[in-house]
Amino acid sequence: MIKLLAKQKTKNRGENEMTNHSKYGLQKGVLMSNRRSVLIRLSVLFLVVFGVALVNGCGKNSPVAPGSEQTDVLEQKEPFGPSNVEQQWGRVFYWRFENAAYGYVDNGGGTMNFSGDGYDAQFQVPDNAVDYWVELWMEGQAYYTESGMVYVFEFGPDGLQFREDATLIIETKALKDYNDNGSIEGAELMYWDPDQQDWQFEEFDDDSDGDGYYEFKIGHFSRYGIGGRIL
Repeated sequence: MIKLLAKQKTKNRGENEMTNHSKYGLQKGVLMSNRRSVLIRLSVLFLVVFGVALVNGCGKNSPVAPGSEQTDVLEQKEPFGPSNVEQQWGRVFYWRFENAAYGYVDNGGGTMNFSGDGYDAQFQVPDNAVDYWVELWMEGQAYYTESGMVYVFEFGPDGLQFREDATLIIETKALKDYNDNGSIEGAELMYWDPDQQDWQFEEFDDDSDGDGYYEFKIGHFSRYGIGGRIL
């Protein structure tokens, strides 16, 4: 009887040890599975974050990429619109944006032709005015004001300096045709001073022969306005 009990205890102990080993193996397997799951989740999260960062980064211009400098300059410019024009020429009734124009010059000079609402124009750069090849661009705006038609031209690249003055020639009858408050004598070239937030007088052309051609000297690129001088 005692031998049978001893055998039974030994058998039970063996079964318990096998059960414990089985539980331990199961727990160990679950633990390893949990660790593997965590690692997989972390890897997926890292890939997602890296992918988002990569996509966002590709959407931005490199500081040394072509055209990035010009884009930065345009974005940093102060807002400009009818209220700025009204400071010099009075109430604006209507305005429109013209198409941009582009041209190329080098130390041999060059020209850029453009036209818009009621005008044709040409920008002439003389020889040796610049030292290297450069792309020029212009954006025009036409404003119908109580003082008549006013044209605003923004030339770029902004701040470009010429060794010798360039020439802006504009042919238009609109300065007189759209004025109802008084007679117009010639045209004035005004420079928009971004620091003073005001217009500064540059030059006057009286159009003495009455052919509608106005000629102005441009020493550097910025924003300019052309309007008739009311007598």
